[in-house]
Amino acid sequence: MVVNIACGLDTRCYRMQGYTHWYNLDLPETINVRARLLPESGAISQIAQSAMEDWSGEIAEKNAPALVIMEELTVYLTQTDVQQIFAVIAKCFGKATVFVEIMNPSVVKHMKEKSIEGSHAKFIWGVRGGAELQALLPGFTCTGEHCLVEGMAEFMLIYKVLGKLPAARSISIMILRHYRNRSSPCFCDRMGQLQAMYKLPAVPFLLCFRSFPAMQYKIQHDLCYYLL
Repeated sequence: MVVNIACGLDTRCYRMQGYTHWYNLDLPETINVRARLLPESGAISQIAQSAMEDWSGEIAEKNAPALVIMEELTVYLTQTDVQQIFAVIAKCFGKATVFVEIMNPSVVKHMKEKSIEGSHAKFIWGVRGGAELQALLPGFTCTGEHCLVEGMAEFMLIYKVLGKLPAARSISIMILRHYRNRSSPCFCDRMGQLQAMYKLPAVPFLLCFRSFPAMQYKIQHDLCYYLL
């Protein structure tokens, strides 16, 4: 089961297979546009709420292993907002894996993103890495951290060099796990296959969803592709 927070007009749910239910969550005005362009039913549902509201009542599968995707959202929020979203996730699911994109505070402060100038949105918040983010989120454990340039390196060789620079690794994708019962086992460990397929460096990177067999390998490629 998947929850895509701040989904916008993302169409990944139509390309992916293997999930039992996919929830696209965004503000009511965004979901209104999405409903006109991308009407959904059956295994794909719309949730018209703020990510900081308690949307847990909209999720039917409370005990199913959950994958939560949160891309390009945290930089526009405050730390309190981010903690509130994770509190809702923890309340809603006994087991959840979260893909969340974060940005280094120095990048937040100095980066000017032309794609958001028209909306007058501003980068507000960032953290320096997975350990710092984990410290803010009781019950969650950071199990992996990957920089955006790793995906770009597949298309442009210069990013293989840039990826070695700390400054270039400031925009990252975190993988965090939440277990209501800390003794619960991990879903599975496919580290070797992922490293071979995506030529990833040998770092702790657990991306494993036994409940989503068709998604095990596609989800990481699709996530990086969407961000590019």
